[in-house]
Amino acid sequence: MPTVIFDMDGVLLDTERLMKGFWQREADALGFGDITPVYMRCVGITDALCKELFEQDYPELCPFEAFQARATANLRAHMQAHGVPVKPGAQELLAALKDAGWTIGLASSTYIDSVRKELSSTGLLPYFDVVIGGDTVRHSKPAPDIYLLACEKAGAVPSETYAIEDSHNGIRSAHAAGMKPLMVPDLLPADPSIRSLCTAVLPDLKAVQAYLLS
Repeated sequence: MPTVIFDMDGVLLDTERLMKGFWQREADALGFGDITPVYMRCVGITDALCKELFEQDYPELCPFEAFQARATANLRAHMQAHGVPVKPGAQELLAALKDAGWTIGLASSTYIDSVRKELSSTGLLPYFDVVIGGDTVRHSKPAPDIYLLACEKAGAVPSETYAIEDSHNGIRSAHAAGMKPLMVPDLLPADPSIRSLCTAVLPDLKAVQAYLLS
């Protein structure tokens, strides 16, 4: 049975852009200036690894836990008021894959409770046979652990399994796991070094559907 494992934020949900805005709001309040460089390095990884990167750039200005807690609280409040934004074509892609008999998994660096809540609120959770969160494994993306675990739970051979990712860290993780990474760029472009790790780079989820099901 063919298998595909999705990332969530930036692939199925348009949440990376929102969180970047809330990070910048906190940074502005603290006088940090443009926080884009460190945020971009944090895309696709767990909070624990983000903390290390954040504190390299801002070692004495603000504890990361407090910074992230405020930004996340503001994000959650926004999504509660306005809904969780779903990427165009996400529901249609998942439905088409399910109808075609694919096994569908999810491997997100976001913690599992939040993953399930967000997928449930958007109506996407029932499409998934396997859901893995970032707190399920010891080593965050770009390590291969989360994708290897997702393949194991799905009963899939990594070399025969597609991974759908938007981030450089996610592509590195899927490639290290021996999978077939498909990149759908969101905040980060597919530079030459990342393209070399991808089976394909596609513009959107509609193109992913055509690629997998044509």
